[in-house]
Amino acid sequence: MRTVDLRKDLPFMPFEGFAGIRQRTAHLAARMEELCEDGIVVEHGLLEVEGSGWVTVLLPQMAALGALNALADWGVKAQLTPQNDKLLFWVTGRVSFEDIDFLQGAVMEIMGI
Repeated sequence: MRTVDLRKDLPFMPFEGFAGIRQRTAHLAARMEELCEDGIVVEHGLLEVEGSGWVTVLLPQMAALGALNALADWGVKAQLTPQNDKLLFWVTGRVSFEDIDFLQGAVMEIMGI
């Protein structure tokens, strides 16, 4: 089974240049925004000092903790926002474009779309 780790609590990979982080964060945000017509709410941003980007996702009709657990069944490791109301995905040097595409598919599966 594939494992996609989008947590912040793991050590970051060596800094690869922020342009790659920016591109993958934009890619993840765009992939999630493709699902906005299905009710997903997406926010995103960059933390250049830390060398990471972030995307939060609020899924319709699914508690964040339930979504987090459902994604774990797909091999996706993520976190919740501090308020525990949204999924939080961190984009670091260890996250590939393929990981992001896999994440989108997993989100679609747990949403039943």
